Amino acid sequence: LGAHVVLVQYRRIQRKEKHGKRLLKQKRPMSRSMTAVHNAYLEDIVHPHNVVGRRREYIPHQPVPTHLVFLDPKVKEITASKLIMYREVYKALTKRKSVFDYLVYPNGPEELRQRTPNTVPAD
Repeated sequence: LGAHVVLVQYRRIQRKEKHGKRLLKQKRPMSRSMTAVHNAYLEDIVHPHNVVGRRREYIPHQPVPTHLVFLDPKVKEITASKLIMYREVYKALTKRKSVFDYLVYPNGPEELRQRTPNTVPAD
């Protein structure tokens, strides 16, 4: 059929407990926070491959930041046709605007370009 199939595990988001009100009998686990659930959805969507970097980009005069997700450039041939599908599925699950791309350092030795990134690459 030519359709992409994505399997995503069901995850629950629990609200934060408000200060001074004991609404829940137990403390909320970190796996039920919104950030943890959205990160797990991201891992489920691109499952056989790895996410090597993430960041938010704040564009002037836009109320919502864009989430930049960087995939491993070694699998570019396999996932190049799936980037739009990744973006649409992630937006449907999380309501976040995102851009999927490959992480490539334009300058420097091969080891620096293939390494998992920090915010600033070390020499």
